[in-house]
Amino acid sequence: MKQFSIINVVLVLFITIGLNFAPTVNADDKVLKVGTDTNYVPFEFLDQEKDEYVGFDIDLIDAIAEEVGFEYELKPMDYNGIIPALQTNNLDIAIAGITINPTREETIDFSEPYYDAGTAILVREDEEDIVEIDDLEGKIVATKQGTSSYDYVKEMDEIGEVVPFPNIDQAYMELEKGSADAVVFDHPSLLYYINTNGQGKVKVLDELLEGQTFGIAFPKGSPLKAEVDLALSTLKEDGTYDEIQEKWFGEDAIEDTEAEQGLSFQYAIDALPTLFEGIKYTVLITVVGIVIGLVLGVIVGFGRLAKNVIIYGISSIYVQVLRGTPIMIQALYIYFAIPMLIGTEINPLVAGITAISINAGAYIAEIVRGAVESIDQGQVEAGRSLGLTHFQTMYKIVWPQAFKRMIPPLGNQFIISLKDTSLLTVIGVGELTRQGTIVVATNFRAVEIYTMVAILYLIMTLSITLILRLIEKRMNIS
Repeated sequence: MKQFSIINVVLVLFITIGLNFAPTVNADDKVLKVGTDTNYVPFEFLDQEKDEYVGFDIDLIDAIAEEVGFEYELKPMDYNGIIPALQTNNLDIAIAGITINPTREETIDFSEPYYDAGTAILVREDEEDIVEIDDLEGKIVATKQGTSSYDYVKEMDEIGEVVPFPNIDQAYMELEKGSADAVVFDHPSLLYYINTNGQGKVKVLDELLEGQTFGIAFPKGSPLKAEVDLALSTLKEDGTYDEIQEKWFGEDAIEDTEAEQGLSFQYAIDALPTLFEGIKYTVLITVVGIVIGLVLGVIVGFGRLAKNVIIYGISSIYVQVLRGTPIMIQALYIYFAIPMLIGTEINPLVAGITAISINAGAYIAEIVRGAVESIDQGQVEAGRSLGLTHFQTMYKIVWPQAFKRMIPPLGNQFIISLKDTSLLTVIGVGELTRQGTIVVATNFRAVEIYTMVAILYLIMTLSITLILRLIEKRMNIS
């Protein structure tokens, strides 16, 4: 009977995990999912005042959607995740300044080119040694990872070191603080930075390194390609495309305003509405993840105590695998790899909650196992001698004591899981850290924004600590 109960517990475990991996379904299949970068100004970036994404790409996809006749939901995400998301059909379309090249055309489809760009070199204003491409020999060059600019500089053997960053604003900061000698990236983005926060700090060299064309991307074999190509042609013929281009790249596109010098925490205050939006996701993912993780942890923890070799083996493998691999890899695997293997799609939020849940479950399992094993075996024997069944002994003697001993480490795990949500930015979950990086990519005020992000995390963790102290005091846990 006891063995049958343990088997039921394990079945519940796998059902729980299976439900977390269930594919998401749109309420309206006609609403297309359009992926874009989070921080590629002036093509796409967050307008804090409007709390929405704007830019050349955004206006263009709006015009295309109107011309073709489809509705869409914009999905801002890290640039490196866009092509995998197309491959797994988590996106229907992507527009993010994606350079058309033969390697990418092997895995995804592109529209006809919609923008001709070029790569250029950005250096500090007082730089005199770097005036052309050959002067990069032995220098440290920063750029954005996963882009054609990164591919270009990696092929230059004479460059001393190539430092890739997830976001181009981080490369700009690397240059400003003197850790990099130059930034190589798309010319339009460099010009935008020079005319905003980079005024008087940096300059772009006149020489363009290579020409490149941007295309709208689709999953391989998508029927949308033909419709979008036709819409692009129409927009170019009727003048709509020229109007959008003039809006974002014309003489009046960027106001030359002197960048404010020194620290100004008004930027951080202005960013609070955006950061609070991230806090909602951080708290939601943490709470739901810990609740599911607690259920999984209790089940797997008792599985680790089982005498049945199969149950013990399955539980041990679960714990070792989840504790032995980084949670970021787990999130990437859940969101990108599993959909490729089973031919489905997973919502980023569901993938994030799943990663936090199963990771926390592995650690909580060891907390449960340790707490139960810490109870003196003599108490178990005393309970059995009084005529209590094994279940009654566990329920009335062992578990109440074990639970009290679990409270402090469970609270610690709660805090760890809350901070782990910051790693989910790699799959496009809009938690606090990701919202902060999006704001920095727009206003380039890293000190003010990241300080505010750190303060908000500190407030959340201190609040959890205070609540746990009250619980420990209430339960007389010494």
